[in-house]
Amino acid sequence: MNKKDIISSFEQLGECFRYIAADFPQEHPCSAHRELWQQAMEKARLHNPWFTTENLLFAFRVWGDTLREEHIRHWLSLYAVPVEHPKKAGIISAGNIPMVGLHDLLSVWASGHQAVVKLSSDDRFLLPAVSTFLETLHPGWKGKTEFVDKLTSADAIIATGSNNTARYFEYYFSKKPHIIRKNRNAVAILSGNE
Repeated sequence: MNKKDIISSFEQLGECFRYIAADFPQEHPCSAHRELWQQAMEKARLHNPWFTTENLLFAFRVWGDTLREEHIRHWLSLYAVPVEHPKKAGIISAGNIPMVGLHDLLSVWASGHQAVVKLSSDDRFLLPAVSTFLETLHPGWKGKTEFVDKLTSADAIIATGSNNTARYFEYYFSKKPHIIRKNRNAVAILSGNE
């Protein structure tokens, strides 16, 4: 796939996310995919009690606003994409926020690599729906993503987890190029004038 196809596909994904966040208006180009998204959201809600309708719609709204053509063009203008020699990039996704692994997945796709994804047991339905949606847009997306139970074959790794999990990842993937994210903590002082 070339950069133009990637930008177009991501923009259409953003358009569908905005459609979902608007609670599926009747007349819309994404209406044909309504059932795909509704099923994924329903399964996500039933499987993870933290994935409330409000949290799911918030995630779709934020990603919908982010995946606008001008933002995507600017993001991809900073990189030489897609790469000449694609590899398999393994993604180990967290499950604490709806579609928390989407940025990793978009980055792998945008760079032209194939994604091998180990989903969190807490978020197993949304990213596969994204992949299925893209495959309906353009034949170039077919075969770009493999969802696995155990990540064994990848040339590089992007993993997100707790501090304990990160130690395991660093040991297990020490011989591969990797990005491993640990817990992040912050402090805020709320004065009431926020």
